[in-house]
Order: sequence, then structure tokens, then C-alpha cells
Amino acid sequence: MGLLITAITTMKILTIVFFFISFIYSVKNYRLTKYSNIWIYASLATCCAFILSIVRTIKEFWPLEELEIIKIELVPLFIAFILVATIAVRKERRVPVITPVMEEDGGKKVSHCGIDYGCIHVDTMKKQKETVDSGKRRKCPVRQCVEERQIDSCLLCPKYPDCHIRRKSIDRCELLTFKLEKGHLYLKEEERSTEGFNVFVNGVMYGLRGLCITRTAPSRIRKDYGLKKTPIVWLTDMQTDKELVITPQLEQLLHLITDFIDKSGRSVILLDGLDYLINTNDFKRVLHFIHHLRDRIAISDSRLILPISPLTVDKKELKLLEREVDTVIKN
Repeated sequence: MGLLITAITTMKILTIVFFFISFIYSVKNYRLTKYSNIWIYASLATCCAFILSIVRTIKEFWPLEELEIIKIELVPLFIAFILVATIAVRKERRVPVITPVMEEDGGKKVSHCGIDYGCIHVDTMKKQKETVDSGKRRKCPVRQCVEERQIDSCLLCPKYPDCHIRRKSIDRCELLTFKLEKGHLYLKEEERSTEGFNVFVNGVMYGLRGLCITRTAPSRIRKDYGLKKTPIVWLTDMQTDKELVITPQLEQLLHLITDFIDKSGRSVILLDGLDYLINTNDFKRVLHFIHHLRDRIAISDSRLILPISPLTVDKKELKLLEREVDTVIKN
């Protein structure tokens, strides 16, 4: 009998401890995101369950009718909070799963480091080769490496794509029109996102794994910028099975971007549609969202580009945005 009482007491203590831990994590998750009410409902349901457990424990030692009434009232309340949380989860659409890939596809215009630069950099590459052959410029370390190995490019090397020689050379490559430093968040101020896309595509063409989140139809982006493999997510409320789609819910965007950062390694992310997010949500919430992104980017091997038109926000809001980023790129 004594062993049974000990076991029951232990189980009740564990139940209270588990309820307490669940409540702490629910509140913590809500404070981290502040974009979803799911954690509020989960916290309230946990509180109800905790009170029910306490009432039932007291009732075993002090049988009062009032306690039974409290228990009866709390049960439907607990179920209601669980139901609302379930509906909220269902309402929030699923975040698309992104697989980081490199853009190069082994085309005809491939450099020594295995990157298909397309038509954008071919002339520059030819001029660079001419100056190296004439002795006016130091030979590219990657080119020197592939020649010593007697191969055409890094694509044929077993160490591709993680060779340290290739990584360092790509970061210092003279063909880069704009050097994106890892761990930095860039704000590109322009009326249209053309230059922001050019900076993004330039980074992708140099071996960075890219993720493009945009208000423009992905099919148009692929056509205009020649992106074949880079994942493009359409930022819209419209649902379609033909493209990767995400709604302007900040929690979902934060999850999508952080998951991509964790999986991609050396990468560049373009978030086009900041004005849309501000109009759909709230400027303070978007500012808080950018603050989280900056902190997450800072400890990663990624770069994030945020194009925005200065005409869509007032001067005070623009200054606040500039304070939250590492580099401001103006026309």
C-alpha cells in the first residue's frame, strides 16, 4: 500500500512538473515569434490542465462540492482552447520545403571553378584570362589547381564543392560586381527591385546557394534572370500547385528562411516584397521580424538582400529599417 501511494504521488509530481515545463516553453515560443496565436492557445490550455490536476489532487484529500464544480467548468474550457489551437494550426498554411541547390548546370560557358556564369560574365572572363596569360595579373588559384590536377574544372574534382581553395577564390573573385559578405543583411533602396535581383543573381552565379522570395510570379523571374535551379517562392495569398507559395505571415517566413540557412551553408537570400509585408502586417512587427533575421544571419554563412522602395515608407520608418541592417545600398 505504501509503495502504491509513493507511485501515485510521484506521478502527480511529474504531471505538475511537465505542465509547468510545457507552459514555460509555450510562453517562450510566443515571445520568440510574436506572429502566431497558436502558442497563446497552447499556454491557456496548459494552464487549464494544470489547474485541473491541482483540483483533482486536492479533492482526493479534501472532498468538496465546490471543487467538483470547478473541475466541470474547466474541462470544456480546456477542450475549447485545444480546439482553437488546432483550427489555428490548420488555418496557417504549410511552409514549403526548400532544398538548397547550386545554379550552375554544366553549360558550355563554365569557368575553372565549375560555375556557369552565363552570358553576363563571359567577356570579362576572357579579358581576365588575357591579362593573366600576358603576365599582368596573378593566375587564379582555382585555375592553377585544376591545371595541376589536369582536369577542366572543379566539377570533375572529388573535393567539389567544398574545397577550401575554391571557397576562398570565389569570395575574392574579381568578377564579382558586388561582394556580399557572409553574415550581413543588405537593404537595397530602389523604386524597382531590378538592382536587388542583379546583386542576388550575381551571388548565385558565383556558387552561392540561393533562395528567392518575391512578389513577382516565379515563371517571370526565371525567364528574366535565367535562373533554372534556384528555388523561387511566390509571396502571395493565392494558392497554386504550380509554384512554391508562402503567405505574408511573418512566422512562416521566419521559419522558411531560418530552415534554409541551416541547410544551405554558403548562401544568398533575396526577400523581395518588404512593402507588401508592411501593408499586410504592421511596420513594428516587420521591424521585429527583420531584427530576428539580422541576428540569425549574423551567425551564419549566408547573406540576405532586402529591396525596398523609399516611396513606400515614410522617412522615419526608412531610418528605422536602415538601423536594423548591416549595409544600405543606394542607387
